[in-house]
Parts: sequence; structure tokens; C-alpha cells
Amino acid sequence: MKGATSPLHVPSSTGAESADTLQPGKIDKEGILHRKNDLDEGGRKSANRSWKQYYAVLSDTQLHFYKDKKDVQQSPAVLPACPPINVMEGVCELARDYHKRKYTFRLRLPSGAEYMFSGRDDTDASQWVTAIKCAIQDAREPLPELAPPPPPSSGVPDDEGKKKSRFKMFATTKK
Repeated sequence: MKGATSPLHVPSSTGAESADTLQPGKIDKEGILHRKNDLDEGGRKSANRSWKQYYAVLSDTQLHFYKDKKDVQQSPAVLPACPPINVMEGVCELARDYHKRKYTFRLRLPSGAEYMFSGRDDTDASQWVTAIKCAIQDAREPLPELAPPPPPSSGVPDDEGKKKSRFKMFATTKK
């Protein structure tokens, strides 16, 4: 599903795009997720740790949250239900130690914030973890360097003298 284009998004009429808006046509994964803010930035327990249902959309390294799929289709006209999470430097894994809710996975950020998510089943949770890990890995990989262009050809063929001098070093000498 990575890099799939989606007909759900309409480009912004202003042309101005920010990290808080969903980029048109670039969806890596989407679907219903339950979310719980476990820890706030700095590692402090979140004041509101209740589970809330969102329609989540992973686009590049941004995890966006909407009330439902209809709001995504109307994006950017409809604001997200809450600010997106930048997963770029995060660590995402299945939360096998969490037993209060099934199909959970955890996203830890360098800021100390930690989020718990719950998918609809084990496969869904695993697919979200894989998609988020891929987004993190893609963000860490440097862009490929372009090879330098070949030197321009003068159109003049090598003269015979240059060819002979190049092959002299391979010739064996008799004593």
C-alpha cells in the first residue's frame, strides 16, 4: 500500500501546504484506529489517557487523525480532529506487554511522548506497525546521490599515438 495514490484528496486551492495538512495523493496506510496518549512530551503521564477512535492516515512521516473517513475526503477543507504526529524519529512496536486492550501497538517519540494504538484485529495492528516502521526507515535513508555526468565528448577520435602509448606499459620486454 506504500505510496499508493488515493482519489480521496483534492489539492489545496491556495497551493500552501504545511506539515499539518494531508498531502494530496500520498497515503501509505489509512483506517480506523483507537488512540491513547500514554505519556506527554518529557515522559510525563498524560492528563487524558482515555481511548478515542479516529480515522487515521499515514502520509510520509505524518500520522493524521480525523473524525471519520468523510472528513479525509473533504481535506484540506476539514481540519483534523487533533494535530498529526511526526513519526520520523519514533520507535513503533506491537505492545505485547499491554493486556487491557487487544491488538495494540506503541509509538515512542524522542520527545518522551508515547502513544498506544489499537487496530481492528491482529493483522491490522501488524500492518500499521509495518507501515510506520517503513515510514521511519524511509525518512532515515539519505537521498541517493546522483552520479556525475560523463565528460562531454569532443567528437574527435583518439589518435593512433595515444593508443600505442597506452599499450606500451603492457608490452613485455626481452633481455
